[in-house]
Amino acid sequence: MPSPHIIEQTNPLRSSRTVSPPVGSASPPVPKMAEPETTSCWDGTCRKHFNKSVITNLISSIFFIGGILARTFSPESHWAMIIWNIGLFSLSGGLTNQLAVVMIFDRIPGLTGSGVLLVKFREIRLSIQNMIMQTFFDMSFLEKFLSRKMSQIGAQLKIQEVIKTVLDSDTVQEMIDSKLKDLASRPEGVVLTMMGLKSPELKRVIQATLVGVACDIPAKMSGEFNIFKYIPMTTVRHELSALISNKLSELTPEMVRDILEEVIRDHLGWLVVWGALFGGILGIAGYGLEYGLQKLGSF
Repeated sequence: MPSPHIIEQTNPLRSSRTVSPPVGSASPPVPKMAEPETTSCWDGTCRKHFNKSVITNLISSIFFIGGILARTFSPESHWAMIIWNIGLFSLSGGLTNQLAVVMIFDRIPGLTGSGVLLVKFREIRLSIQNMIMQTFFDMSFLEKFLSRKMSQIGAQLKIQEVIKTVLDSDTVQEMIDSKLKDLASRPEGVVLTMMGLKSPELKRVIQATLVGVACDIPAKMSGEFNIFKYIPMTTVRHELSALISNKLSELTPEMVRDILEEVIRDHLGWLVVWGALFGGILGIAGYGLEYGLQKLGSF
């Protein structure tokens, strides 16, 4: 028969009772449940479809429908006419501007001039390229930037150590030995041998001279070397322009449209808001003018 301690641990019907751990033993760590990630609808799809334009047109529609109902039940009411005029003019202004915004980004069959970003994407790409070249890569800026960068790169490369490593390599040693062997077969080599200068001594002298010259070359280059004597600035700028042009040529009409839409889409929603607002104001002004003319005609 199992012990009572085991029964209390395994019986699910007696879960209300807790079993204390033995004295001196550490309590096992209770694993924490991962909290579910919550995503805000306003940060994604809802914000795209439920924006200021939609809200504005919904409010205008409420005024328009409310005005129709008010005129139905109170045809002679001035407030009914005002509400109806506000709704009609604001909804007209909002929807018209909303259609104009849509026509900028998308082609609408039957509407000439729609989809201007898709039609003029080549001109847009060229304008972007010209803007980048004129703003960020003008001649004076490039010259200052490359001059500063060449000095920084020269300091970081540690040219002296690189040249010493190359001169100490086996490949350079073999080249020196080969040249000394050729020299020994010529009259100049015979004269040096008669003077007591053999190949090992000549090799040490030549190698020491090369290392000394290698230490002086970087300092000389940093003071007098000018990259623009060998690479004209016009060539550098032309290559940058070609690089940007090649990269921009990969942009399809849809990609150009999406890039510009990401930047200005939200801001264009204010066109709908102001169109509806001014439309409502014109509705009030129109009814006020009509009412005033009627009063003048009654005299």
